Amino acid sequence: MARFVFAVPASIALAGCGGLLDDGAGFEEAFAASIDLFDEVSALSKTEVSDMPTTDTATYRGWAGFGSFNPLVLGEMTVEADFDGGTLDGDISNLVNGDDEAVSGGGTITGTFVGADISGVLNGSGTSDGDTFTITDQPMTGEFRGDAAEAMLLVFSGTVDSDDFGPLPLAGEGYGTR
Repeated sequence: MARFVFAVPASIALAGCGGLLDDGAGFEEAFAASIDLFDEVSALSKTEVSDMPTTDTATYRGWAGFGSFNPLVLGEMTVEADFDGGTLDGDISNLVNGDDEAVSGGGTITGTFVGADISGVLNGSGTSDGDTFTITDQPMTGEFRGDAAEAMLLVFSGTVDSDDFGPLPLAGEGYGTR
């Protein structure tokens, strides 16, 4: 039986173009597509406070990846940043695991930011490989990157409750660009 805790090591953090999984791509294809955007986002420095937008909104699209145990879980991430209010709202959808199986459910991202520093929570639930999981109010940190906050990086931590395995460590990352 596969364990699926949401986590991805920093060295293989995920980012990408939204819509690939929705178009029927599998895990390997989606993971491969995420590498180009990961390279782009990781090459950017943290956004200077003086370069942060202070009005309007922006939508960031990319990937979120999870899994301390195999199979890994990968999903499309969409996050809206409200620069007037300093808030984030987003979701993680179209999940697929490393065994190339669809994962039911998804996640939500809620947060705030001051300057380029992001904090918030991750919530979600679903079923992977017959195991139901729940993520409730787990910590999220991150930062905006590049000129005028052209990208974001998020880091998830805490625990996930698994029906089959009980509470397990939660770790993961998300990347997106606008």
